[in-house]
Amino acid sequence: MIGGNYCTAGVYTISQVGSVHGVSTQRAISDDATGSFRDAPLDALAVTKTGTHAYAASQVGQSVNIQRMSGQSGGSEQLSSVKVAFAKVSGGAINATNTHYYFGGYMQAQGTTFYELYAYDLAANSLVGQVARVKMPTAATSSGIGDLVFDSRGDLSLLWSSETGDSAFLASVPSTEIPTTAGSPTVSAGLLSTIHGMEGMSLNGLATGSLGGTFVQGSDGTDTTIGSLNRATGQVTGMVTKTGFVGSDLASCGVSTSIVLQKNIKSRAQGTDQFKFDLRISGSTDDLTSATTVGSTLGIQKQSAGPLGITVGTVYTLGEVGVSGASLGDYEASYQCSWAGQAGEPFATGTLSYNSRSGRAQRTLPEIPAANEGMTLNCVVTNTAKQQLQPKLELRTNLQSTRKNPNDQFILELLASSQTTVAGSGTTTGATTGIQPGFAGPIVAEVGKNYTISQRMAPGSSSVMGDYTVTYECRWSGDNALYSRGALTLGANNRMQTMLAAIPGERSGQTLGCTMNTRVKPASGLICTPGTVYAVNNNANRVSQISATGVGTTMFTVPAGVSNAFAINLDGTEAFVAGGSGSTVNIAKWSAGSAAATTIAGLSRATGQTGSVNVPSTVSGAVDPTTGIYYFGGYAPGAPATLLIYAYAGGTTYWQAGSIQVPNSYNVTSNNGDLTFDARGNLYMVWSPGGTNSVNNTTVLARLDSAQLPRTMPSSITTNTTAVRLSTLTGSTTQVFNGMAFDANGELFVSNSAGYNRLNPSTGALIGDPVTQANIVDLASCGLPPTMRLQKDVADRSAASDQFTLGIYATGRTDAVQQFTTTGTTTGVQSQVAGPAVVTVGEQYTIRESAAGTSNLDTYISSYTCRWSDSTEVFADGVLNVSGNLRQATLPSVPAGKGGQVLSCTIVNEPVFDTTIMVTKELLDVRGQNPAPGSGWEISAEIAGGTGGAVFPSNETDPATKRTVASGSLGSPWGIRYPTSRTTTNLTVSETQQPGYEVAGGVCRITPPRGAVRTVKITSERVAIDNLGPGNRVECTFQNKPIAGSALWQKVNEGTGPQRVHLSGSTWSLSGPSVPRNTVVVDCTELPCPSSVFSDRDPRPGFLEIGELEQGKYTLVEQKSPAGYVRDQTPHSFQITVQNLKYEFADPFVNRQQTVPSLPFTGGLSSDMFLLGGGALVAMSMGFLWYFLRRNRRHGQS
Repeated sequence: MIGGNYCTAGVYTISQVGSVHGVSTQRAISDDATGSFRDAPLDALAVTKTGTHAYAASQVGQSVNIQRMSGQSGGSEQLSSVKVAFAKVSGGAINATNTHYYFGGYMQAQGTTFYELYAYDLAANSLVGQVARVKMPTAATSSGIGDLVFDSRGDLSLLWSSETGDSAFLASVPSTEIPTTAGSPTVSAGLLSTIHGMEGMSLNGLATGSLGGTFVQGSDGTDTTIGSLNRATGQVTGMVTKTGFVGSDLASCGVSTSIVLQKNIKSRAQGTDQFKFDLRISGSTDDLTSATTVGSTLGIQKQSAGPLGITVGTVYTLGEVGVSGASLGDYEASYQCSWAGQAGEPFATGTLSYNSRSGRAQRTLPEIPAANEGMTLNCVVTNTAKQQLQPKLELRTNLQSTRKNPNDQFILELLASSQTTVAGSGTTTGATTGIQPGFAGPIVAEVGKNYTISQRMAPGSSSVMGDYTVTYECRWSGDNALYSRGALTLGANNRMQTMLAAIPGERSGQTLGCTMNTRVKPASGLICTPGTVYAVNNNANRVSQISATGVGTTMFTVPAGVSNAFAINLDGTEAFVAGGSGSTVNIAKWSAGSAAATTIAGLSRATGQTGSVNVPSTVSGAVDPTTGIYYFGGYAPGAPATLLIYAYAGGTTYWQAGSIQVPNSYNVTSNNGDLTFDARGNLYMVWSPGGTNSVNNTTVLARLDSAQLPRTMPSSITTNTTAVRLSTLTGSTTQVFNGMAFDANGELFVSNSAGYNRLNPSTGALIGDPVTQANIVDLASCGLPPTMRLQKDVADRSAASDQFTLGIYATGRTDAVQQFTTTGTTTGVQSQVAGPAVVTVGEQYTIRESAAGTSNLDTYISSYTCRWSDSTEVFADGVLNVSGNLRQATLPSVPAGKGGQVLSCTIVNEPVFDTTIMVTKELLDVRGQNPAPGSGWEISAEIAGGTGGAVFPSNETDPATKRTVASGSLGSPWGIRYPTSRTTTNLTVSETQQPGYEVAGGVCRITPPRGAVRTVKITSERVAIDNLGPGNRVECTFQNKPIAGSALWQKVNEGTGPQRVHLSGSTWSLSGPSVPRNTVVVDCTELPCPSSVFSDRDPRPGFLEIGELEQGKYTLVEQKSPAGYVRDQTPHSFQITVQNLKYEFADPFVNRQQTVPSLPFTGGLSSDMFLLGGGALVAMSMGFLWYFLRRNRRHGQS
């Protein structure tokens, strides 16, 4: 670097012959040396902070010689020499304070690897000698090679690599343990990361650029490869190889600006709570560095993230997530960042913003200022446990029967419904019944989140999950209050699984214990598959299977007069019928394998219930699938009509469960109908009017929430008014409905005395044709219908009084099937829910919201996500469409196979927020491979069109043109601000092309707040992205590659004019940038020419052309000459540059014809004599061959 300094390129490499070369921000090694040391081979390259001098060391025997080279003159001088015990000097660096040059080498002693550390005092210009023995981690399996580097804190990082290149790692020694005086104290290096990505190469160089980023160098003895190293993970990426160059070390000017993250835990909510904390470029989702705490100590934790080189002018985000069961919702998280050695106010301080949906807390720091270049930013994130703790969730199995097979075991799993990672799991063991060992959890159950509970068969089990019947029940530990119960059906994932309602906020520190009640399903029983329902014929007193097309097989008989209130249990192994009224009620029970139902003897109504009344005419019945209790009853006339419902849980008594008003009913003289349940234990009732005052087609389908129906005998009976109307059913003009049942497709079968129909339960509309069949008095099924529920997640309110009305709508119906309006001021998932509503296979449903209270939906982004309870996969998601003053989305048709499953949909409202725009530059090699970060590229953005009103950039001080930094990304993202959620705009992102490069492709990924990611391919310097709305995230990667060069040359004889001809058959060795060793170019003489890299693509004999050449210097040497000509060993060099991408040698390369022996009259023999002599020699050889073969045949040889 004559006339300059060693800070121009930032990072430098030294070759074995002592030449120093700059490494560009794209990590390409320069062809031109900036200077050369003497006494090669050299290693231990280091550069002073100001770049005025470079230091290196060479070793001869046991002596290490220290040299210094001036950046101004390029001259070098030997400074000192020292005797050492190690075999090879390896690694050198100048400390952060620029006072000492450190160097040394690895050696082994008694199976332990040490780095013998030496120092040279730069100020005193004198050798200190050995200052320490660094004990390396046990991962060092040999003496090895490597390098040194200091960070801005003064900590020393050591690169160790095996000489075979099969293993390498990074270790560190704190600055406080690095001596500056002579001695040999032993200090220990801690392992930072194991290096991956450069296997097969011994790694000999390490450097941190002043613009950020860590580089690592490896060599195989012939070529050198340089890549970017992630110090936290050890992963090497973006590798570039320079062939024919053997580098022995890397160094950089000074030290990079760096950051260190630490964790301060003041208190833990749970003793096992741990935290993963990280640093990212603002707008990115990739960690630059991270660390995870361990142990149970409080205060500043031993684990730290960094030091990491950061870039001036870049904006970074620090964040954390809980691990080992920790929930950040249980903590207050604050942070403070200060520059080391700088007094005064902190650089940044405040609290982390916690997102309960992602489980992540983070905060974006100010832009890194140029004034702090070369300094260390120390950031501490402090966590303090809250007094109000998050609830916990635990899952267990209660085996209610012996196992079907002795080796059957069950896996229990818990996970947040928005995630696919299991948060807690357990596997049962043993052979006993009852509560099984092997719980899942407890895990933190964050307030406002939905969780999924799941049970499946463990590997090695002989049975499948479908061989068992499973119900579940969840209760709080504080007061044993029931939170949820249900019956489970086998999902598409071969699990018994369901999603719980959002965790409420008033259960601080309590545990929600969920139990999977599991029993073997009997082999025989009624069929519960879609389309299968059962009917009672009171004329023949028989139960028959029915379907959409007619009545099928008779299953069993019932007693005469006990033929109504028909009900079937969850797995089809039991059925009930009832008859009578007043105090005379009979119940008959059928069990699988029996031919007839048997009347229960001695049945009576329980006493001691205040307000209990006799049973009206028994017309309705159903079994609660969650408990197995048989409910039956009849309707009392009135305005409204009332369902008097009773419960039979076994034995010889039954009790009154309630008195339920039927919504939208009226006073008639004849009241009929039926009951059924869904998988969650919600009660559905059909009330069908007849007689005086009845009006056709006014049959009501209504629902009573599961929590409103007693499962134990209440002490008194009060009237329940909470049942809600779901739909009005289409019926016969002359007959009332006397039976109802859902099948597993969600179709509602209803019967009358003349036959039965199938109806859409959401609209009441007829499905298919009615089936005529006289004397049907009731229906039942063990198939459970699919249902749907809709909930609201308010991320934040624009105004505290903003409220929202949400509803589920069915095709063909204008009013909501179910709806609710939020109340209060809390954020997160709201307690109100629409549903459950029974949904039907093949039908589409719409979710919709409208403003309530002071809400203006234009100030919110309304997105949605829907998932089935038997899957963690998203069924539907996106941003709600604008329809007038409404926001809505129509979901895909309900798929088959969802019987008993719940479709849970969540509409999320977030105040309108910016679109974020991140751009990354990648530079490929000339063949479009080996992507590497590209820094210093100008990227611009602008908006236009759309609905108008969008503002770019959202930060008015943000320039519309930025430059990429060392990582290849912009230092900070752009933003687009929107006045309303309806606002859209069109974005154009462009790059300024640099000389010698061309667009190689790329892509922009546009991620909306919800829904599918869309992509736009980049094919030029500009890319247009249309119809951008609030909350989108735009991530563009522009890829460029050097414009490929080519070289052309010709091969001719010595002739002139007509005597000069092109010669075919020559081959050439080629060396240069990225050219593999032993590359040979063969003259192509006819089509097709080879398509491989560095092959001649000109089919004319004697004309050669090679393409796909990177910019740089190349050398051609003829390896084989045309036949009959003398090989020309002259090296022919050429250079591919931006100005000369197509290099053509001005003159053909000439071959001299081979000479033959002297002509007559010159004292020699003529060529004719040589030819004749040659013929004679051939004839003689043939004679010898004939004689030899004849002789062998005589001796029996062949």
